[in-house]
Amino acid sequence: MKYITSVQAAELMNVSKRYINAACARGEIRGAYKEGYRWLIPEESILSKKAIKKARRVFNTTGICDPAQHYMVSLGQRMLQVKTLVDEGKFFTINRARQYGKTTTLHALSDYLSQDYFVVSMDFQMQMSDAKFRNENVFAIAFARAFVSSSRVNLISTEPEYDSALKAFASASQMDPQHFELVGLFQEISMLCGALP
Repeated sequence: MKYITSVQAAELMNVSKRYINAACARGEIRGAYKEGYRWLIPEESILSKKAIKKARRVFNTTGICDPAQHYMVSLGQRMLQVKTLVDEGKFFTINRARQYGKTTTLHALSDYLSQDYFVVSMDFQMQMSDAKFRNENVFAIAFARAFVSSSRVNLISTEPEYDSALKAFASASQMDPQHFELVGLFQEISMLCGALP
């Protein structure tokens, strides 16, 4: 039996990797199993699902768009452009008005980059209140905690090397909390990234 990754399955089904991963986690794809942090899926399961007629797509005006369910612009070229920036170690911003596709782009980018990078998705609105921005020290500690929490939620910590590096990062931010500031935060993040395979 030939197994494929969730990225390959998503391409075959013309859906997002996130959609495939969620279907695997719910047990909707027969024979799929998790190895480390990746799903391995029997190709025949995807091909049989592909034969099932999909529901009609609609225009989405709220939340994240899924190409299997919603009409949307192809993000492929954008993903290539952003990945080039990430590969070169450059910064970028996504800045547009409401309902322009920022969240959809970030979710697609997370899926796209996870093939080559460990991606940690953080949501400042959900994870950090206004009080966490009152000074540098409070922000650095709150950011470190949110980062550790997001890393565990995103299931990246199933890799042993990453798990031990993440524990070292968490303990470094708690060793001297009164003096943990942005410089220390950036140094610890750099050390964490350097420890990744």
